[in-house]
Amino acid sequence: MRTKIITTSLFTFLLFSNVFGQSIIRESVRNGDFSQGNIPGDFYSDLFDADSIVNLMISGNLCHMSTGGKYYVGNNQDVYECNGTIRQGTKFSPDWGTFGMTGSADNMMFVDAVGGSPVVWGQTVDVFENQVYTISFWINIIYSPEPFIGATINGVNVPLNKSNQIELTGEMIRVRIENGQVITDANGVGIRDTTIGTANWIQYTGEWTSNDTAMAEIKLRPYGDANLSTPTGMMGYDFALDNISLINSCQNIHGANAYVIDFNLMDTINLCETGGEIELNPHIPLGEESNASVTWYIGQGNDATLIDSGSFSKTITSPGYYTVNVDDPDNACVQGKSIVVVEDIEIDINDVELCMPSVVTLDAGIHPSSAFSIDWTGPSGTGSEGVYDVTDEGTHTLTINPLNGHDGCSAVDTFDVVSFLPEIDTVTYCDGGGVDVTLALNDGKNYKWSLNKNMSNPIGTGSSVNYSVPDGSDSAIHVWIQNAETTPVGTIGNNFASVMSSYSSVLTTDFTAHKNIVIKSAIMGMYAWTGDCTHEGKTNVTVELIDALNNDELVSSTVVEVRCGATENIYLNLHVPDGKYKLKATSSAEFLTSILFSGSAELYSIDEVIDITGYSAYTYGAFGNMEIEESNACDPVPIILIPEYCGGITNIEGENIDDAQEINIYPNPVMDYIQIQTEKESKIKRLQLVNILGETLYEGEFQSRISVSQLETGIYFLKIKNENSGIEKTVKIIKR
Repeated sequence: MRTKIITTSLFTFLLFSNVFGQSIIRESVRNGDFSQGNIPGDFYSDLFDADSIVNLMISGNLCHMSTGGKYYVGNNQDVYECNGTIRQGTKFSPDWGTFGMTGSADNMMFVDAVGGSPVVWGQTVDVFENQVYTISFWINIIYSPEPFIGATINGVNVPLNKSNQIELTGEMIRVRIENGQVITDANGVGIRDTTIGTANWIQYTGEWTSNDTAMAEIKLRPYGDANLSTPTGMMGYDFALDNISLINSCQNIHGANAYVIDFNLMDTINLCETGGEIELNPHIPLGEESNASVTWYIGQGNDATLIDSGSFSKTITSPGYYTVNVDDPDNACVQGKSIVVVEDIEIDINDVELCMPSVVTLDAGIHPSSAFSIDWTGPSGTGSEGVYDVTDEGTHTLTINPLNGHDGCSAVDTFDVVSFLPEIDTVTYCDGGGVDVTLALNDGKNYKWSLNKNMSNPIGTGSSVNYSVPDGSDSAIHVWIQNAETTPVGTIGNNFASVMSSYSSVLTTDFTAHKNIVIKSAIMGMYAWTGDCTHEGKTNVTVELIDALNNDELVSSTVVEVRCGATENIYLNLHVPDGKYKLKATSSAEFLTSILFSGSAELYSIDEVIDITGYSAYTYGAFGNMEIEESNACDPVPIILIPEYCGGITNIEGENIDDAQEINIYPNPVMDYIQIQTEKESKIKRLQLVNILGETLYEGEFQSRISVSQLETGIYFLKIKNENSGIEKTVKIIKR
């Protein structure tokens, strides 16, 4: 006889266990804790599933308030907007504020049952024959009155015991909301605060004997009285339902056991995601291990096979349905925990457009392990990690290769890459600079050219530009290009029909760009006799585009001359990628603007293009009637100017070693090794291999063979140096 008996019902459980014999302990209910959400078809209900209508209403900024006759599966920490207000909690209704059994992130089933005691939850499950089962579930009362819950199995009423309200503790996670707005971090993610909170839940438990049946149809219904004779009325019962269980053990009865075993894992484990193995540990307390008898099984039902006994944990390396049973006299009954172990891997890489960004980093969501390897192939090169940089147009393939017998960890996916970037090549210039180089693209498009990646201080526009290489240049020079073609879409902002001093020399306009745009111009003006403004003339204004989602990082800036004492249209030509920004104007003088004397400032929008979201206090900012154009610009890409000695290489004795017959570099293109053949190798002192960014990949004494097998496909430059004279020859190498 066990040493710990809690209630008469537990004694009955043990009695029937002795009569029929105890088999594997296995939970019969699927997803009874709703941890996997609302699985379509997994359970049934006479109530209406509100999921679709809830999401439809919230998408239209409407709150779902009419809950009667409906149910909804979710947690209590969603953040959403409805009826013009930011809210958090369950989307089922803003008024339903209960927490789950383990905290705000715990999924549960919200129920508003009306009309004739409907089935709120039902499921047909497999059971062992001739076993005593405990049915249990928990409810939380959202609003009075409290319902009485009845349970039937195979159409027969199961007598239930109901606990008092039990206070459960858990983590309560809440997003910070101030003045109706979510407070975000530098990355635009809502800041969440975690506290320990409580919620009151009631547990129902009962016993059912399977006899000679291998299937159980469970139905839960609410009633208005303890005798289960009064149906629910039209006012209904509002409650939450969770942790529904039917198991041939008493382990889920609250307080029945000294401890409850748990793997602390999801119900299903994928070996492809765990490196090919998983340790199952039921977490038996150290002080109880000497008392506990542990058995491990694989398989379900009568097909289960004993695979181990006595081990307190087990490492699993192959798929299957695994169960551990723990028999401890300090507990009221034998406990069991099951888990499904699978091998399955799915990859779905979307097609890629190279534009903005110009290099796309793909994440397969997995990483190589002892269960599989990763193989990326395509024009962008090869890769063997979970992430892969896409740089070139064409068809690419991601292959997952199984290892060590994990045949389920296998998949192949192909994806296409389309590039809207200009086709560029490197350009050479004479070492030492002081020369003019014509840079040109022959695709008929209009480009902006700059020495800065942020495209500030452009050196020209058009399909070509003449660039004067500075004297003394002896390294790679990046000239950045960006498509400058645009399409007008309209104007946005206050028209500044009536302006006065803002009393500020710094003003900001906040906005969101939904696509790549150009702010071509805006109406601006300065207040006379402030700063360096007189009653006429102009003053300099610095205009900065600031990334509001990236620690207020400066994206680009320009300096414009703005008229004193009046407003005029100012050419800005600011290229803006999609995102959230601050447009900041700074000067020594005060800005003219429309002043806000009361109420809220009017916010302006061009649908699906740009939204103005705010201004400096009491103003409409420094920019009126902004002219907006949709930009065809992609991310800037560089044309790289590589220095090349134009006078030939000579050795110390003055002999020419630049003759093509004397230096032979092959093969080119190359896959594995560069061979360097020369009759006068003793005169070549050093070799340097650089990429198109000018980064040194190899530098050392002359050798006739250099390995490049580890390099990605692309263009490289081999510099052959005479260390004494400081002159060199540069040869372009193509790596395949």
